[in-house]
Amino acid sequence: MGLDNIINPIFRARSKKRFRSLPLNHVKKEFFYNKNSRHLFIFLPPWCGTLKQISKLKKNLIKKGCSFLAYEFSPKILSSNPRITRRAFIKIERTARKDISQLIKRYEFKECTIIG
Repeated sequence: MGLDNIINPIFRARSKKRFRSLPLNHVKKEFFYNKNSRHLFIFLPPWCGTLKQISKLKKNLIKKGCSFLAYEFSPKILSSNPRITRRAFIKIERTARKDISQLIKRYEFKECTIIG
């Protein structure tokens, strides 16, 4: 009997309790709208990326009159259980799609650029 046979069930049980659902505080977003802009820039961060890391880029876009939507994902979305991690990513994808669709309808953006 290997040590993995003892440890893995413990971590699986623990991760199922902790990550059964993805709380909304695991996904942060920031939106800036410029009235003259018909182009939306969407930033999807690298792993453990933060909104602070794109502050210089954000300032440049604001100066140029662009609109942007930026996300920050908590490292807690990863679980030792692949099914739970997959569910977290699916939930994030659905949330982002919904946000983008609503912004396109509300502000009538003609173009979207995803950076990430």
